[in-house]
Amino acid sequence: MWGAIRYISSGLALVAFLAAVISWTYKVKSEERERLIRSAKESDRGELIKNALEFFNIEANSLTKEQQFKLALEQIQARGRRFTISAAVICFIAFVAVVITAYAIAQHGHTIEPAAISQLTGVDPALVGSWEAVGKIGATEVQLRFEIDSDGRYSRLYLLDDGGVIEAGKGKLQMKGSNSVIPVKATYTFFGSDRLIITQTYGAIEYNRVGQSSDSQDLLVGTWKTQFLLFGANFDGTIEISPQHHYHAHEETHDNGKLTAQNGHWKMISKWSPTPLHGTYQVTADKPEFNLWPFGTVELKRVR
Repeated sequence: MWGAIRYISSGLALVAFLAAVISWTYKVKSEERERLIRSAKESDRGELIKNALEFFNIEANSLTKEQQFKLALEQIQARGRRFTISAAVICFIAFVAVVITAYAIAQHGHTIEPAAISQLTGVDPALVGSWEAVGKIGATEVQLRFEIDSDGRYSRLYLLDDGGVIEAGKGKLQMKGSNSVIPVKATYTFFGSDRLIITQTYGAIEYNRVGQSSDSQDLLVGTWKTQFLLFGANFDGTIEISPQHHYHAHEETHDNGKLTAQNGHWKMISKWSPTPLHGTYQVTADKPEFNLWPFGTVELKRVR
């Protein structure tokens, strides 16, 4: 059933969208007709009113010009209201259809596994040991560390450690770090002297000051701590900013669980996800390559 919904609801969403566009176009046309009648000279208004009443299929020969004028405007306004309501209802239906589609696809993707994955047992001996890798979030490098036991127990650490220079002023800042391919641009806002909000492309992060401010003229200076959710993992972070605006940032998150991996397929039960995760891997010259969300393919290097 869920597999069929993605086709039905996506088609419904398209039809609903087109219907909403048509309704909105009619509404705009009606409003334009009303503006023309209102702005027209008295001598030119009669023909416009006649055309409008004929459009609404109303016999108005027995009415005065003033009555015809009022009737035409009332009919145009009533139709405009109907189109507004219709467009809103259709857009709501389209929104519901899109939500159902997204939910169905998400559920389908998490609950349906290939037979090769659902039957996995044990761990490929080539994966047992301590490993390091490098992934990327945007332009920032993330250090990955894995410990995999022969019985399938694993732990992993995602680590962002960076230092550089902050340029800040008028609510905007730019961080040029050693691990960043391009500078990180953001905006910042203070709430008092001990609470700081930094907003980047992936959202706003709240920082709280550790200890007292050492520079009342430059509130950025000092040590700040934060917690934030990124790609389903809760990160703990610290950033230290010197009076010269040199900084050192450290963010990390830990995870552990159960791993099964054989014949190029792996499945992981993680505390980060309520449902099992799975993907592919390959081992070449003792260098496993994991297809790991959200980094894509990462190469694991054994820690000696």
